[in-house]
Amino acid sequence: MPRTAELSERLQRAHVEAYVALSAEVRPLPGACELLTHLTALGVSWAIATSGRREAASATIDMLGVPSGVPIVTRDLDEVGIRR
Repeated sequence: MPRTAELSERLQRAHVEAYVALSAEVRPLPGACELLTHLTALGVSWAIATSGRREAASATIDMLGVPSGVPIVTRDLDEVGIRR
């Protein structure tokens, strides 16, 4: 089957749906939340980067307690950080 824009979009949507359905089972690594809190308290700049789309990663980002203002780089950002 040739890969078309429509097929690509359907596959991406199915991936997001499957990930979101399983996200309740995902847990941060031990100490991850505490590390991010400590870095923030020390004034150390940090960011989150993922090869996933923001829609799929949102639950995990929320689980980590990422404060507003922390840069988050996801697959659905282009070279200058604008959502597609």
